[in-house]
Amino acid sequence: MVHDESLTAPDLQEPRTRRRHQKSRAGCGICKRRKIKNLAKSRHRNNQCDERKPCCANCARHGVECDFPRPTATFPQSTNAAPGSPLNQTQEPAANSVVIPDDLAGGTSCQIPVLEAIHLELLHNFTTLTSQTLSGDPVLKNLWRINVPKVGFSHDFVMRSIFALSALHMSLFASEKREFYLNIARSEHGAALREISSVLSHVTAENCSAIYITATLTFIYAWACPRQPGDFFLVSNSGVAEWVFLMQGVRSISETWRTELRQGPFSPMFRLGHSRMEYGSGNYRTSAAWLSSVEHTQLMYLRRTVIQATSDTLAATIYQESIENLETCFCSVLGASSNSSPGQSGNPMSPHDVIGGGALPVAPVVLTSTIYAWLYRMDHGFIELLVRRDSLALVIFAHFCVLIKFLSGCWWMYGWSTHLLQEIWDLLDEEHRLWIRWPIEEIGWRPRV
Repeated sequence: MVHDESLTAPDLQEPRTRRRHQKSRAGCGICKRRKIKNLAKSRHRNNQCDERKPCCANCARHGVECDFPRPTATFPQSTNAAPGSPLNQTQEPAANSVVIPDDLAGGTSCQIPVLEAIHLELLHNFTTLTSQTLSGDPVLKNLWRINVPKVGFSHDFVMRSIFALSALHMSLFASEKREFYLNIARSEHGAALREISSVLSHVTAENCSAIYITATLTFIYAWACPRQPGDFFLVSNSGVAEWVFLMQGVRSISETWRTELRQGPFSPMFRLGHSRMEYGSGNYRTSAAWLSSVEHTQLMYLRRTVIQATSDTLAATIYQESIENLETCFCSVLGASSNSSPGQSGNPMSPHDVIGGGALPVAPVVLTSTIYAWLYRMDHGFIELLVRRDSLALVIFAHFCVLIKFLSGCWWMYGWSTHLLQEIWDLLDEEHRLWIRWPIEEIGWRPRV
């Protein structure tokens, strides 16, 4: 009998092999509580915990602090400890710890935690690069480089704010790791806001300087974040930006703790900023140079037109105050460009000049504090008008964009003047679009149609 070898009995078939897969329980606790599977078990790749340390992508995306356990320092058994005490219990060296030899540790070996490389990288970038871009003034450069990190060693919310801004800065130059640094920035920024929110109700002479510099870092962070359509900086489709409430709280702190702040580690900020604003709102405001300038003419026209267009007495007062503060900022900027600032030596500087140049341009010496002063002094009523997309408030804000253009050399301000003008243009009707022709022509912008 001839057997057909091409036929195979069912019991001779090759056994099926199970698909290989890995099981991992190394995801962070936050993802586990949110019932998000880890990388090895997830079928939905967008929801997986990628187990990246010190912060996984899910936690960074949601702005929460990842809770991966961090190694803690452990110490050897003490010969002087009482029997049965915790110090007398045998402690095994942790797998991720480093043991210092006796001859290098003064005769007593101890274990230290492994350093987080990403935080060291962010701090190094801040002290060597980012800090040098935040001001053109030599004194303030050193303040950002030395004093700010020093305060951060005593206040976590300051250090986290440093990490967040540094990560945004690094995302500009590391195209392959851009999303990684952006996720780190969001995570550190969210953690800083949560920590400082609990401190704002317990302000003291010891922490008022730390709160102030955190608000300043948060302010710059808000400018440096990637822009989205509909992003109006102060307000968005979801309401007032969270940093605005922080800034208003800090303004109150600055008034209450003025003496302590002026004597603290950031006193040069207050001294230089105050002298420049006083100079701009004083001598230069009454000078022939200002009274004959195009800026003065345009702001006078803006004030007269806005007041005539409203019958609401309260709104008229808010408009008037906003234009008055805007004029003070223009005077401070243009006055400093035509004369040396008080207490400063050297040749006058045009507001269009940028110090440093190259790959990391920095702000002009006289500009950052004087331009941002308009936002710092902004009345809450004006912010509410912007939330309601009030046409006259938008027209006034468009004139502020002319000042923002002066800071276009700063990496965190690049493109904001044209972005804001486009947002304002889209919200205005045809009549009010004619009211912002001067800002449009001064900036050299063409509306997108």
